[in-house]
Amino acid sequence: MKKIKTKSYILIESIAILGLSAAVLYLNNSSQFNELESASASTEILFEANPKQIYPGQSVTLNWSAPNLSNVYIDQGVGPVANEGIEVVFPNIGDKYTLKGYEGGEEVTKSLIIKRQGN
Repeated sequence: MKKIKTKSYILIESIAILGLSAAVLYLNNSSQFNELESASASTEILFEANPKQIYPGQSVTLNWSAPNLSNVYIDQGVGPVANEGIEVVFPNIGDKYTLKGYEGGEEVTKSLIIKRQGN
C-alpha cells in the first residue's frame, strides 16, 4: 500500500467494458496518512470469425481467447468451451454467436454476426 496525505474524500471509479481495463481508487478522509487502495479489473476477450462473410453453406472458424473468464460458453449449439480455442461451424447467414463467461461473479459477453459475402 502506498501512503498518501489528504484532507478530503475522493472517489474515482471506472467501469471495465470488454477489453478495457479499469481501476477503482478510494481515499478516505483523515488527518493521518491514508492508504490508497487500488483494484484493477481487466477483461480481455478475443472472439473472431474467419471468414467474417460467407456464402450459404460455407464453414466459419470461430477463434476465442478469454483467459480471465470462468464457465465459458458459446451459444448456437457450440456449448461449454475452454478459455481458448477454435471451433469450425456451419452457420446460416445472419447467425449471431455469443461467447459468455464470468469474471468476479459478473457475466461478460461478446457477440459476432455472420454476414453474407459481398454485403
